[in-house]
Amino acid sequence: MKVIHVVTRLDKGGSAEDTLVLVTGLGKDGYKVILIKGPSHESEMSMEEKRAVLMGLKAAEDSGVRTIDLPSLVRRISLTDDLKAFWELFQIFRKEKPYIVHTHTSKAGFLGRWAAFLARVPTVVHTPHGHVFHGYFNAVLTKCFIIAERISAIITDKIIAVSDREKDEHLERGVGSSKKLMTIYSAVELDRIVDLDLDIKAKKRALGIPEDYNVVGTIGRLVTIKGHRYLIDAAKGVIKKVPKTAFIFVGDGDLEGELEGQAKLWGSENILYSLVGEAMLQRFSTHLTSLHCLLSMRGWARSWLRPWPPVNP
Repeated sequence: MKVIHVVTRLDKGGSAEDTLVLVTGLGKDGYKVILIKGPSHESEMSMEEKRAVLMGLKAAEDSGVRTIDLPSLVRRISLTDDLKAFWELFQIFRKEKPYIVHTHTSKAGFLGRWAAFLARVPTVVHTPHGHVFHGYFNAVLTKCFIIAERISAIITDKIIAVSDREKDEHLERGVGSSKKLMTIYSAVELDRIVDLDLDIKAKKRALGIPEDYNVVGTIGRLVTIKGHRYLIDAAKGVIKKVPKTAFIFVGDGDLEGELEGQAKLWGSENILYSLVGEAMLQRFSTHLTSLHCLLSMRGWARSWLRPWPPVNP
């Protein structure tokens, strides 16, 4: 069976990682898989991130996945590029004759689904990996996107949400139906982290955190849609009840200064730890097993590939 996956760009974001894990697994299972990908130059990736993406791409290709670069398939809205990408996708689908086209994220989802529909692909699947229903654009543009998603859902056989909350938000806005929508949690490759030999107390000392503190951590872009300000607000109540608690934020983004200011307003400088930037992320990446991890606003969107072992905080 031939399956074609379409994604705008491959970076270290969740949608790109999920797509690579998925196509690699399908390739290993004997499916004929083609991955159509747009350019990654829109993502300001570090050298470490670029290496990680190339490693994931090589793993996919080693499993038999064929890749097609589509420079016109950009993430931003561009009438010229979008029309070109749509036509090129249509031509590829007509030539390759896949049984399934599976699109990922909003832009690739809109262009890819309609190109597949017009090319008479038997099965069309879409995974939004989140949505643009709030937090990204103004009210008028957001409404236009919702209308576009409602119409596109008509020609889609299955819409895969990465969390139950995401599925509910589609239904609340009339995008798809309960029959078409389903939740499939994104997988985490635990083999990369569960067997680490960690001295958790030493790691806390390295970060300047007292050994007897509990640690609450969140990793992600410091942008509005991630909801970090709610965690900071909640931290006040947690620290009152459990004073020996440290909060760590890993990532960077437009809200970095605002969030730090919000934390300082209630005098949390000695308790709230804010780690930002690539160097801190690399330093922090091996501390995952000593954290109590918080969920994003969209709900839990990950599942373990094997049972999570008990780890003492």
